[in-house]
Amino acid sequence: MDNLFDITIHHKGEPTLFTGEFIPAGFSYKIIVDVNGHPVSFEPDEERNFRALVNADDQWKISTADKAVMEGIAAELMRMFRDDV
Repeated sequence: MDNLFDITIHHKGEPTLFTGEFIPAGFSYKIIVDVNGHPVSFEPDEERNFRALVNADDQWKISTADKAVMEGIAAELMRMFRDDV
């Protein structure tokens, strides 16, 4: 699994480590991250921000805390994948 990488965010004042899987998809890509037992797909949008996509069956299981974690992961992915021009 060469496409795995670590994502560290600070949540509730503590560093928390997640593993992302980079998946090329045509001219774009997505990153799958397990957020507390729920697979979340992060994909770049038209404005080069990351949006989190959750399976419809899992959507109602996502807690407010999980949403805060997903926002932190999206922010870290934006930092990691931005183009330094």
